[in-house]
Amino acid sequence: MQLGLNRVLFYSWTLFLSSIPQQAAPFMWLGPSTSVLLSKTTTRRTMTTSVHQVAQRLVENNNKNDSLVCIAIAGGGGSAISALASIPGASSLLLEGTVAYDRKSLENYIQQPLENYVSAQVASLLSQTALARSLKYRNSLQDQLKCIGIGASSALVQSKPGRISRAHIVATRADGRQYSCFLKMAPHNRTRVEEDLLIGRLVLESIQQVTSDEHSNVNLDFEPEDEFQQEHTPSVPPQDAVRVAAERVLLGETSAVVLLPKPDQTFVAVPHVVLPNKSLIFPGSFNPPHVGHVQLANAAKKAYEHQEEDLPVFFELSLFNADKPALNAAAVSERAHK
Repeated sequence: MQLGLNRVLFYSWTLFLSSIPQQAAPFMWLGPSTSVLLSKTTTRRTMTTSVHQVAQRLVENNNKNDSLVCIAIAGGGGSAISALASIPGASSLLLEGTVAYDRKSLENYIQQPLENYVSAQVASLLSQTALARSLKYRNSLQDQLKCIGIGASSALVQSKPGRISRAHIVATRADGRQYSCFLKMAPHNRTRVEEDLLIGRLVLESIQQVTSDEHSNVNLDFEPEDEFQQEHTPSVPPQDAVRVAAERVLLGETSAVVLLPKPDQTFVAVPHVVLPNKSLIFPGSFNPPHVGHVQLANAAKKAYEHQEEDLPVFFELSLFNADKPALNAAAVSERAHK
């Protein structure tokens, strides 16, 4: 169930913020150049092996199902999806891989028209859409926190002279952590296949980058003339999660935020709201939250226990009310932490 409301929910004090008022084929020449072509073929084979090795490492290191990934490719980089799919056990990591090669296919995937098809913005839109799709595939809130959306937008070498091969990649995790990078490839140094393999490996490396707490430099087969940039954006610290989430809703930056409780009485913000199917939603002002709210929620769950599996309960707090002033971030934080 995907909600487009500006609300706040508490799942066992999961917080969901909202602003809606509650009333409402390779070939080879024979001759002198044969040795050159053989050399390129060897390089291509090495790069293919490299992509496969990265994919294998990701799957093997994900033995506890710590990450669940949807990948969306526009242009080059599809080798990342095929490499992952070729590894036994890849279903523990890869939920979906999509290559939106045609422009209409790309616009249909992100559900909006575009003027520029290769940009950081397009990669971000692909990442956000892929993340939303991954969230829909998991009903467990704890599994949703493991979800990652990867978006890659690129233009590869072609017959037209003067075109610069480039790629934008964005990886977004459900808690808001993000990794982004840009690669401009030196002209005339690689074949189209080699460029695709390089971008594919970069797509896979982005999974490692967005999940690792230690930022590291991506070590790929870059040429001296290549231009590479990367950026890490951390998730909101748990102690600030409620305040920042409320501010984003109040400013209209997002329509809703879910806050998942942690054992230390802080929250993890999930800015991409896709509630599990058959969730129970308990709206209220929660001023203050008390044991009666929990008892009513448990009674609602009990009413469905013979019909459904264990249903998650969200306590919904609307930040906007038709008859009262909007709640400020401090008030929301105070209620959430009581």
